[in-house]
This record gives sequence, structure tokens and C-alpha cells, in this order.
Amino acid sequence: TSGTTWHAAGLLASLKGSKPVAAMSRYSQLQFREFNNEAGQSQVGYYKTSSLGLARSEEMLQQLRAMSLAAQWLGIDARWVTPEEIKQLHPFLDVSVIKGGIWTPEDGIVNPGDVAQWMFKRATEGGARVIQGAGAAGFRMGAGGARVEAVQTTSGEWIECDNIVVAAGAWTKQIIQQICGADLIPTAVVPHQYIIFEATEGVSNALPVVRDYESKYYLKPEVGGFCVGVFEGNPRPHLPEAVKLRNGTSVPADAMNEVFEETFDKADPSLEQALEAVPVLQSTGIKSLLHGPDTHSVDHNPIMGRMWDSDNIYVCTGFNSQGIQCSAGAGLAMAEWILEGHPRSFPTDFTSCDVQRFYPKLASNRDWVEARACEGYGTAYGLHWPQEQFESGRGAHRTGPLQEELLRRGAVLGNGFGWERPLYFLTPEEMAAKAAAHSPHMDHSLPTPTGYANDLKDTEWFAAEARECRACREEAVVFDLSTFGKLRVSGEDALALLQRSCTANMNKPVGSVTYTCMLDESGGIVADFTVNRRGEQDFYIVTTTPQPYLVKDVLRRNARDLPQHQLQDVSEDLGVLALMGPNSPGILSKLTDTSVEDVDFPPFTMQTIEVAGVPVDALRVSFVGEIGWELHVPADRTLEVYRALHQAADAAGLQLGDAGAHALLNSLRLEKQFVHFGHDISPKESPIMAGLRFACALKKKGGFVGSEAIAAEAKDGPRGGVRLATVLMPTAPAVMWGHGGELVYKDGEMVGYLTSAGFSHTLGFPIGLAFLPFADKAIVPGVYEVEAATPNGRERFPASVSLKCAVDPEGTRMKARQAQAAQDAALGKPATLAADAA
Repeated sequence: TSGTTWHAAGLLASLKGSKPVAAMSRYSQLQFREFNNEAGQSQVGYYKTSSLGLARSEEMLQQLRAMSLAAQWLGIDARWVTPEEIKQLHPFLDVSVIKGGIWTPEDGIVNPGDVAQWMFKRATEGGARVIQGAGAAGFRMGAGGARVEAVQTTSGEWIECDNIVVAAGAWTKQIIQQICGADLIPTAVVPHQYIIFEATEGVSNALPVVRDYESKYYLKPEVGGFCVGVFEGNPRPHLPEAVKLRNGTSVPADAMNEVFEETFDKADPSLEQALEAVPVLQSTGIKSLLHGPDTHSVDHNPIMGRMWDSDNIYVCTGFNSQGIQCSAGAGLAMAEWILEGHPRSFPTDFTSCDVQRFYPKLASNRDWVEARACEGYGTAYGLHWPQEQFESGRGAHRTGPLQEELLRRGAVLGNGFGWERPLYFLTPEEMAAKAAAHSPHMDHSLPTPTGYANDLKDTEWFAAEARECRACREEAVVFDLSTFGKLRVSGEDALALLQRSCTANMNKPVGSVTYTCMLDESGGIVADFTVNRRGEQDFYIVTTTPQPYLVKDVLRRNARDLPQHQLQDVSEDLGVLALMGPNSPGILSKLTDTSVEDVDFPPFTMQTIEVAGVPVDALRVSFVGEIGWELHVPADRTLEVYRALHQAADAAGLQLGDAGAHALLNSLRLEKQFVHFGHDISPKESPIMAGLRFACALKKKGGFVGSEAIAAEAKDGPRGGVRLATVLMPTAPAVMWGHGGELVYKDGEMVGYLTSAGFSHTLGFPIGLAFLPFADKAIVPGVYEVEAATPNGRERFPASVSLKCAVDPEGTRMKARQAQAAQDAALGKPATLAADAA
């Protein structure tokens, strides 16, 4: 308990911005209630205080409602309360500026030190051996460094191990570096300060814990008085020199029960607002201040799971001041990660907590890590928006070959897996009117989104997204997908390795392009991508931006008896230009002598062609449902091909625009019911659930990893009795964001939530995806509604649901003849998509 546990506040809160964190916290609460002695008395200082989340603005009101919807799916009791009801629950609060709030009656508090001791007691009673006062002095490695076989303590004892979990808080980073030989864990120390006031008459644990999100403080009862903890908006200027030194190097092994110098400057203006909200504090003395270390990750989610390129090395750290309240849940999650490959007992997936979500090379940039950790700390309390981007440290990221050109064309950038990539394109007028950045974390070297809003139509990108989607459906656009992961697998065992690892049949003719999934043994999806067969034993994998390291890791683990293969990551060697839309054949044909007709260049094939004299691997695939090609170009010639495409379009009188990730991921792919890993699919979902049965070759000789589970599911029906469906909401406002923030009801009963959501610019109303009740090869019929947070409260809107996609369910628009008809119409009379959308 000498790291951060000894000074933790002991808060147990259910309402979180992250579903897995909320699920772990909920599980922990239920466990702590049972940590009693024989007389039924709590041994961990547990008290059910309840919690109040306050809103000072209409925007926060709406976001708290959205959080309560996500909480409801997780089984968390979260109730909307008025200012008058807030005053009844907490008489010490001045509610004159409060708009309302969320009351979670099951929340509480514990004594963190007692929780640690009680867990120690239970573990030893269950057979665990605990060695106190000893450190890890060394590790005996096996399997080429992929496995820890034994740990040596500082007393010299060697302990054999089947698995190792490094859950050492601030020390985790350096222990993993010692084991793996590289700096891989992106956490930093960001101290947290709280102030304990003298006793006040009438204060007891019967009062709820208060979180004033916009003022960035919490208020809890503390031994007859109040404790105010502040999460200041910009902690970096207040970092003690000792903390900066440790974030830049390492934490001393003998650092125990540390505190740093207290400062009221760190607490302002949040402390001042707390004094205004609780007037009695203005005349109450301060008993003590405590400024102690906390470990924060770079995206404000915990870092958990198995390390890359390892067989038995697991990590559990970076809980962002939420370690105690997540502790029991984190223990269960880690146990299931080791035993089952992924947490299974929770009503949500853990991809947002998986250590493999990070680009590993960035963790060694200590300045970037500290800046990101401070930003996560500083924005923990406050307004949050879907599609929100971290704003610090942008100059440290990888950039694609087109970045300068796209910036000149109005690109607004986002970041993912260490890359900067275009999200959308603003006109010069829109860029001039773009909301000024005011965040203290903003890296002004790159344009980033600033115009967020709860209603999509009020965001700075809605008009741009609409332009880009219409251009893709009616004309043509270029997406810069150079950040995609790209791998080459070759050698005499290459085919056998991919046949084992992939659900689809990889033994197809040279030149074929195949969509496939990778599964775990239980049939859960761990990745999805396309594979191009370039030769008999030569394959090219194209996966999403965050997945290349994950895919490499799975292939490594599946190749134990298939050593004759080479795996090469070429992600940074190649640019990718996705030319999409009905004008794309006409544009591409101006730059190549290769026929682009269906008969000569059919869908799901690849040909190496010359485009404007540049050798290009052209893949006939589409993530938007329009005819198009992914052009894979040597990175140093990508700009040349990009400019040639625009010049050819101009010369032919064909419209060609630029488009970004928002149009692709939040609208176009939803209209086609194309899934997105981490949103619609994860290890909790199977291909049968997700409508991807077509990608599973169940008769493939030798099967594939997870094939037995999928065969049983194909026979008996999808697990959980649900299937992915398209959800249309013609009368709803544009407040649908996905990520569990909207609930789906059938005949008045909650049956699911929107895994992804956005606005269909083809149809003119919100659209989403959800897993819904499935029987007799169809979605169970009924009256469907979607409940969402709006300015008026939590409202339900009529919805229609279908197993089919919303736009062009027969897929005719991906064929050249259909594209030619649309192109002819565009050159004469503007085409309408109404018939295709029906």
C-alpha cells in the first residue's frame, strides 16, 4: 500500500466515461459489500454513501444523461435528479447555479488500505504466497524472450512461474522494460491533491459523494468533515521537480508513502468554486492537505492484458486515480485474460483497455507520455465528446506521405496508433471561421477539431462530412489510408500459417483479395483484414491502423510448428490512396493502360499496374460500398500519384474530392453495415453474431483457430441469441454517437445498444448498428425504439431494424456497369440515390 493506495480517497463510483472501467468498478462495489467479519461488520470501511454528479450547463446535462444510458446497460442504477432533489440529498450544497444531476444510489466509499489488507487475507487463505519486503531482481527468459520462466527476488530466491502479471503501479513501466528490453508502457506520474477540512456539524457518511464535473472537484464526507479533491485542468505546470525527474527516468525502488509539497495554486479555481458550492466551507478550518503520486495512462484508460510478442507476460496498471474502485474487477479481468484470452464475465469488451492498443515506440518518448498523461488527468472532469481527440504532443506522431499537401487542402487531423491522419476537410471559409483553440494542452503545430457539440449538426465537421459522403456516393473521392497496417507473409509455411490463423480460405488464385477474421479459441474476433495472394507462398495483409502489431502477435503464436515463414511490417513503406465512387473508373482509366472493366479487373482482385507511370498495386475493394480501388504506392511516390488523380479528373471534367475518416467511419460504412473493430466486433463477438459467416470457411482442411466454436454456433445459432442489425431512426435528432450511449428497446424492453452510430447523409437521418434478438434466421419482430440523450431529457424514437444494410443492399453500386451509369448521370443530370437507398 506504499505507492498510491495509502493516500487514495477510497471513492466507489459507477458512472464512468469508459464501459470497461464502469464494469470493473461495479463488480468491485459488489465484492466490497461482502468484505465483512462474522458479525456482518465491514472490514474495509465500506459505506454506501451514494454519489451525485452535477451539471452546471445544458451540455453537461445532456452528457450525464448519455452516461446514465450506458450505465443502465451495465446494470447500474443511475437516476436523474432536479436541483431541488439535489438539495434534499445534500443540504450543504448551494444549487442556485446547478441545472440538475445524476444520482447513483449504490455508490459508496471504502478505506483503501483496509481493502488491500483484506484482499491480502483472502488471497493467502486461497493458497497464495505473498513475499513482503522483496523486489524482483531478475528474470529467467525462455522461448526466445517471449516467456518468463522464473523470477528472482532480491533475497536470491528463484520462483518458477507459468504466467507473470506486472501490477506494480508507477514501477510497472520500468519492470516491463527490464523484462522486455524496451520502454513499452505509456504511463506517467501525475500527483493528485486533496484538502481535508475540520469537522462540520451534520456531516456524516449519509451524505452523497459529489462530483462537480465542470468545476473539476469532488466533495466527500471525511470523519465528520469534508474532503475536497481537485483534478486541475492543467497539472503540468504544477508538477514537482521530483515527479518530472521520475517521469523522465524511473521511480526509485525504495520510494514509499511519498508526498509532495502542497500548493493552493494547484487547486485554484476549482477550490474556490467548491467553497462557493458549499458555503459552510468558507468558515471552516483546513485540517490538512495531501499531494501524492498517481499513475496515469496516455488515454485515460487502464493498461491491461498480455504484452506484444509474449506468451505469458501480462500487465495491469495506469488506472488514473481509479485503482481501488476497479481493483476487484481488475483482478477478475486479468484472471480471465490469462485463462480465456480475454475478459468474459463483463457485459462489455475490454479492447479500450488492452495494452496492445498503443503504438509501442511512442512509450519511449517520455515528454510525449507526460504531456498525454497530464492531459488525461486535466480533462478527466469536464465535458467530453465522442470523436474527441487528445490535443497534446501532436508533433511526436508519424506523418503520412501526403500530410503537407492535405493540410493545404483544408485537412483537419486526428491521431491514432502514433499516426496523424485526416478526419475531414474544411473550405477556406470554414477554416477561417474555425473555433479558436483554448485548451491548455493544445499543440498548435497541427489543425485539430475544436468545434464539438452534442448535436452532430452543430459540430464543425458536419457540413464537411456531408459534402464528402455525397461526393463519394455521386462522384468520386480520395481517402488517404496510408496509416493502414501492411504486412508481408512469405516462405514455404506462409499458406499453412494463414490457413490456420484466418477464418477464410487463403488457398485462392494468385491475385485474389479475401476479407477474413482472426479468432481466439472460443471463436471471438481478435482482428479483421484483407489478404492479397501475390504468389504461391507470398501474401499481403492490409489491416486497420491500430492492428498490425496485434496481427503480427497472433501470427507469431500460431506459427510454433511452422518456422519456415518471414513476416515483414511494411506499414511505413507504402502509401495508400483509396479512389472511391462512380467516377473512379473514368478517372483511373485516364492514367493506366490496364482495363478497369469488371470482366478484366473484377472485385476482390489485385493487379500491379502503372498509374501515371508509377508502379502501383491496385486492390479492387471498398469500405464504402462504391466501386473503387485501393492504390498501394511506394511512399516516396504517393504524392505524385495523388496529384495525377486530381489532374486526370480535372482534365476529364469529372469531380474528385478529398474525404476523411469521419465520413468513412461515421457514415458511409454504417450505411453498408461494415463492422469496425473495437466498436462492433471484439473478442466478445463472433463472426456468426456479426453477420460474417461468409468469411468463415468451415470446411477448410485442418480448420482454423476457433473453427470448432464457430461450427457449433453456425449450427445452433449465434451466441447470446443476437445478430448485428442496421438501425434506422428517421425522426430522431442527430444526437446518435454510438459507443453504448443509446439503448435499443423492443416492445418496451431494453434489448441492446448502438455499438456504432452516426448520420446517414444518403438517407438524411441517424443510423446505427446494434446486436438484437435473433431467431428463425431473422431479427425477432416487434416495435423497436432507440433511447438517446437530448436537450429535452432521455427520449425514445421509433426505429426500423434489418439484417440488411441501408444503402444498396444488393451491392450493385460496387460494379463497373452501375458506376458507369451513375457517372453518365452525373455528367448530365445529377443522380439521385433514393432508389438505391430504398
